[in-house]
Amino acid sequence: MDSPFVGPAPLGKTDLLFGRDAEVEELHWRTVADRIVVLYSTSGAGKTSLLTAANGLLNELRERFHVSPILRFSGSTEKSLTMRLLKQLEADGFGLVQIEDSLITYFERLELPASTPPKRLLLVIDQFEELFTTSASGREQQAFFRQLGELLAREGSPVWLIASMREEYFSWLDQFRDLVPSRLSNTFRLNLLNTDQAIRAIRGPLKAAGVELKLDQTGMDASELIVHELSKTKVRTPEGKLELVPGTTVEPVQLQVICANLWRKLAKKGPVSAISPEDLENFRLDTALQEYCHEQLIRCATDKKRARIVRDWIDRKLLTQSGLRSAATVDPADPEAPTAEELRLLQEAHLVRRQSRQDDEWYELAHDSLTAPIRLSIETWRGEHFAVWQQLARSWHLGGERPSFYLTLSQESRASIPDDDSAACSDLEARFLEGHRNHRVQRSTWRNLRILASLVVLTVSAAAYLQWDSIRSRTRLLLTQNVTATQTGLHSILSSSPPVDLAGLAVVAGTELQNAHPGLVAIDFRNLLGDWLNRTRHIQSTESLGTGKSTYAWINGKYRLVAELGAERYLLRVADAGNGATIWEIPIEQVKQAHPKGVRAGLVLDDWIATGGSEGNIALWDPAGKKRVALLVPPDDDTGVHPLMRRPIRALARSGNVLYSGNEGGIVAAWALPRGSEAPTRPLWTYRQNSRVSSLGILTSPERLVSADISTDEQVMIIKPPASPNDKPTATALPAQPREDDSRGAFYSVAVSPTQKLVVAGNRAGKIHVWDSAGKHLQRIDAHTDAVSELRFLKDGRLLSAGWDGRLRLWTLPVDGKSAPTLVPILELPRQLISAALAPDETTVYVTTEIGDQLKVSLGNSHPLAREVFLGAHAAALQGTSGAVVYFAATPDAISTGKVSDDGPHGADLTRAPLDSAVALAWASERRALFAAQKDAVFVRRDPVRPFERLEGAKLDFEEIQSVVVDDDASVLMALTTTTRRPIRTQVKAWGFHPQGGGTTLCEVTFSTDFPIRGVRLIAFRPKSKEFVTSDNEGIAFWRLRSNPIGCPSVEPVMDRALPELPRGDVRALAFNPDGTALWVANYAGLIYSFSLGERVFTTWKGDAVSVPSAMAVSRLGAIAVGDENGKLYVIEPDRPLSLQVTQEFHRSAVKRLDISPDGRWLVSTGKEGVAVWDLSLETWKRRACALAKRGDFTEAEYQAFFKQVTDRLVSCAKK
Repeated sequence: MDSPFVGPAPLGKTDLLFGRDAEVEELHWRTVADRIVVLYSTSGAGKTSLLTAANGLLNELRERFHVSPILRFSGSTEKSLTMRLLKQLEADGFGLVQIEDSLITYFERLELPASTPPKRLLLVIDQFEELFTTSASGREQQAFFRQLGELLAREGSPVWLIASMREEYFSWLDQFRDLVPSRLSNTFRLNLLNTDQAIRAIRGPLKAAGVELKLDQTGMDASELIVHELSKTKVRTPEGKLELVPGTTVEPVQLQVICANLWRKLAKKGPVSAISPEDLENFRLDTALQEYCHEQLIRCATDKKRARIVRDWIDRKLLTQSGLRSAATVDPADPEAPTAEELRLLQEAHLVRRQSRQDDEWYELAHDSLTAPIRLSIETWRGEHFAVWQQLARSWHLGGERPSFYLTLSQESRASIPDDDSAACSDLEARFLEGHRNHRVQRSTWRNLRILASLVVLTVSAAAYLQWDSIRSRTRLLLTQNVTATQTGLHSILSSSPPVDLAGLAVVAGTELQNAHPGLVAIDFRNLLGDWLNRTRHIQSTESLGTGKSTYAWINGKYRLVAELGAERYLLRVADAGNGATIWEIPIEQVKQAHPKGVRAGLVLDDWIATGGSEGNIALWDPAGKKRVALLVPPDDDTGVHPLMRRPIRALARSGNVLYSGNEGGIVAAWALPRGSEAPTRPLWTYRQNSRVSSLGILTSPERLVSADISTDEQVMIIKPPASPNDKPTATALPAQPREDDSRGAFYSVAVSPTQKLVVAGNRAGKIHVWDSAGKHLQRIDAHTDAVSELRFLKDGRLLSAGWDGRLRLWTLPVDGKSAPTLVPILELPRQLISAALAPDETTVYVTTEIGDQLKVSLGNSHPLAREVFLGAHAAALQGTSGAVVYFAATPDAISTGKVSDDGPHGADLTRAPLDSAVALAWASERRALFAAQKDAVFVRRDPVRPFERLEGAKLDFEEIQSVVVDDDASVLMALTTTTRRPIRTQVKAWGFHPQGGGTTLCEVTFSTDFPIRGVRLIAFRPKSKEFVTSDNEGIAFWRLRSNPIGCPSVEPVMDRALPELPRGDVRALAFNPDGTALWVANYAGLIYSFSLGERVFTTWKGDAVSVPSAMAVSRLGAIAVGDENGKLYVIEPDRPLSLQVTQEFHRSAVKRLDISPDGRWLVSTGKEGVAVWDLSLETWKRRACALAKRGDFTEAEYQAFFKQVTDRLVSCAKK
């Protein structure tokens, strides 16, 4: 049986289209009504299939139209755009074409077949973007649109038009819209398949082929499982971690490829009559995509040299080190880039997508899901086709092409390296071979010198040399092997979702290893360290490490109780809720007397501790007196439900003088708390539920008990206590309302809001259900991917949830109960979270894990790499001094000044000078003057102890200040302003400080006639000079301040400085080094480059478009701090191949300004969110990691598991 799936090809005239009924119907009537329709979408969305399928759009329209063949501009060798289309119509039998025909003359004499009622002619042009991408000139394109517009505008014209094109070319129509009726404004965007459509796109062909889809135990079939995986997209979570999360769309092309591949595998076993979820167990979607990528890459480049070039280009240009997609341009003259034909085949296979931008054609991988499969395909191919030395060349390149690399090679590795360049060598391999030859020459030279020197004492020296060389070689080999084995072990740890302590040790040990052996370590552990600190940023401290036993915590304003719960477990520890000091660890003997079979539940009362045991007893303890107060024992009689009371207690709750318990037998009991020495012998009342009680909550006014059990009923019970001792309690069920595709799950946790208006419950499937107190179900929240173990309301109504998926999350529930809740992720660990005790001040929560770890977690904004954070601040500046750095931050009501140093505490020497609404700051280093600007005024402070003075001469005419800069000696202040009247535009204002009468006055600087006063976007003063640089639409230009002894300074161009030919692209950031000898430039294409003043060449520091810089700063040592439009911060260091990521969640939008201390230690960033001072010292980062790890070294078991081949012990936290 043939496959019902077509793979990456469009559907043909006999193929049925599934999942697009709504789009076909809407586009049908849109075409009839609008006459001229532009259909557009991203590549791979299925435009052509929508048109051509047996039940597609064109067949639907044939009742009303004579439908042309699907025309394409690339479908003919004719030069004229018009003739390319007409020749295709002629070939399909529409009418002969004459040499001088235009669209008008051809269709004027075209006779359409008679029909009743009369039909119109529908022209269908697919791949309409080819009009722009073929060899046609702009004049020819305009001529075609003019003809097309005249044809469609003629009175009584019988021609209708559908133009189908890729979305990235849609804006290219703009310059021709006025030539066509309707200005091509009737458009239809074809979206990717949503998940429901994607499921129908799988089920439909299988049903038509008579193939049955079987269900698994959860009620899901193979189509749902495939779509769930294909919809996943790679995102960076708020914790800074990259992960695949389920999305809402699926690419039709990828769906067809996966299903066709699955069909081929199943068909090898025989006829396919049914597909079950079990058939997917050994069918990995990423493997299927990898096989497809492998096949298509072979098709795109057949000979080995071209195959290597194409794969290397994809790996270097379209993939980042961290596995994300990147975009790149192609230089046709670059021998290491794909040819035009190879690019066409890559696009045809839907591996690569082309995007046309203003500056060039850009290419990127077609989808996130291709990143891992295509990289695996490339690495597999390299392993099969690369010689050992070629793989060494790649490792050498990834490590920064350091000469020391050759010293690490074994004798066998060195022997594999050829002496001469091969014709098939890449540029990289040629550089590697050249470097190896130079290394051998240097080594040979030094060896010969040593031999010559040894002639004086030939015998002794020769023997000593040979022995020393042998020892050195063995030492280097052992070192290389040791470093490699250590890297492997650390990578294994970090890839295995380790606990906090082990992960902390691993990132610190990796960073130490990288610092000690930079030429041998290929993994950038520095960035792994920063990333891990950001992901654990809410952890204030590790209170204790687990012993492998589940640990729970409860807290009130006085005590914090920690207990190990389970059969034969007896640990009960009571600590002070404020300082954490242990008050009483209850002796195990006393615990066993109360709970012989183990502790199973706990609760902190006002002055007492309550615990429930496996035997059904409840013990009350007095921590202050260090004694047991009472023991509540189930009655001995066997009447009613009492026998089930002697089952393990699983939940406790308290309201006033009543203590409620719920146990494994489903019994809810109410006990009166003892007031004297006598403990009650019987409960006030009991109520039996269907299954084990898992959680209890309290509703007041009137008092009711909220109880959850683990039955499959998926309902919460509201139990109303009896009105009198002779009555029985009554209960009302609050049923959940799961979705059809939900996995049903027992409830594990409940909570009641502080207002008593909401009841929430979390189930085994990770969903949170919300009811109002009257019992109406309001909403269901996809909260976790595993059981919701704990729910806690804060006083302000926010909801804290902990789950077995290791996540701690904070929710703001909607007032209307219908809108989506907002989420703040707090924590994600590789261990189940089983309890969360909210501190009374509600700023911290104590979290425990399945293995007993206890963590103190902050619920506020935490930034572990930041020394200071000023939320809402609008501007900042930095002053570098010996031994310390002074920073300034403009908060809404003041200018804050602080000092940071190696060991200084947060907020050291922080002072505030009153000045509200400042929008910009500038520091003049030589005069030690700080300038601050409001939107309509400028101020200066020349002495730290004096207030800010307003500069009265700084006049503004219907404009507002956006930013200010000042030269070193505070002789000229410049401001970028925007006009407050239309048209809104940016302008430059400048004021000079002119000596007069023993003082200074402010005057307005005059500009030369060629200065672009109204076009400047950026201004930067060159340090230690009277020059500054500007950026506008024309590029960058240098200017000089000319002083005037009797008047205000003036500005003139710097005519005697030659600039290199710089890359194209709007400049987004400028920065001089502190000495003013070189300028760094960043443009909108993501490029960062620098050049020394007076030289004609520039150095590229960043050549990809992964991020677009928006701010830069350069340290004295040449470290480049960069902030981008998405709020990311990173530092490019001259001697490092990879940048240092300052992973943080503070900036989420464009970074507006950066200042870096001369030594590169401190970084001040400014953005919409505020100002932050970042500590870039790796020593600080490592100390923070070690504090969370709470231990100094790996255990012997961990050494055996991960570092068995490592001879030396690792340097980690023992010395931190």
